[in-house]
Amino acid sequence: MHHFEAFKEITMSELLLYKIVLIAAALVSFAAAYLLLKFKAPDLPVCEKLLRNRNLGVPLALAGLLWCVPYSRPLVWDWMVPWLLPLVVVLTVLIYFYLEYLPSRAVAGIMILYTAYVAQESYAFHTPGAGWLMILSWLMAVVGMFIAAKPYLIRDYFRKIVVDERYRLIGGAFFTVYGLWSLTVGVIHIVKGQIV
Repeated sequence: MHHFEAFKEITMSELLLYKIVLIAAALVSFAAAYLLLKFKAPDLPVCEKLLRNRNLGVPLALAGLLWCVPYSRPLVWDWMVPWLLPLVVVLTVLIYFYLEYLPSRAVAGIMILYTAYVAQESYAFHTPGAGWLMILSWLMAVVGMFIAAKPYLIRDYFRKIVVDERYRLIGGAFFTVYGLWSLTVGVIHIVKGQIV
């Protein structure tokens, strides 16, 4: 019984974290949609500088690398597990000096990791409408893979939206729909308050 209660407590903590992530993802999506729809040509130089700002990219990259640690533990030899966190620090320093477009690459990595997390938790906690949530999330992950390989694509996208309104509307619509869907399933989980 003791082990069951401990397992239940861990599972409920994971469910609470999942609810927070869903609501946070909705808020970030709404913010992204708003910024895209309000983006104007005079904002472009500032945006391009931010996309190459290493100081902005470091905390994002550090967050992404720390997120990788739990996924890495089952994949590495036992003797490597204690070295994962020090390796995160070393890699963060190295990428600061050697990677261009660090904020773009970091955001791309977080998009991919987020999708993997949502895929796992939506299955574990029987998220209503998980199929649609995953379709939208996998679209985000695919975009993240392209950005990780070619980080200047974000810069090019912002250049496109100042000359072609369609790009702005597509991006704004995607993030609005994603935000609404994520908010809806997050609220459903909060209302139910338990594993369904």
